[in-house]
Amino acid sequence: MQRLHAAGFAHPRAWLRPEPVTFDEDDAFREFLRTVILRPWLAPREPWDQERLVDDVARELPDRTLEYVRLEIDATLGR
Repeated sequence: MQRLHAAGFAHPRAWLRPEPVTFDEDDAFREFLRTVILRPWLAPREPWDQERLVDDVARELPDRTLEYVRLEIDATLGR
């Protein structure tokens, strides 16, 4: 909040909003895991090991739901 005040924003508010996302199809879920969630951990691995990691993570999430939490911020420019 201090940074928002310092940047000229008045009355800043911030809160967390849970927003779980469930994928209908396994292929779309695995592709999202591969390209978004696990990307930094897959890059240094061999291709066969990349797929093993995606398999392991997908197996731990059988309902294909990711528990996102969004940071919401509201502020008005000017004091």
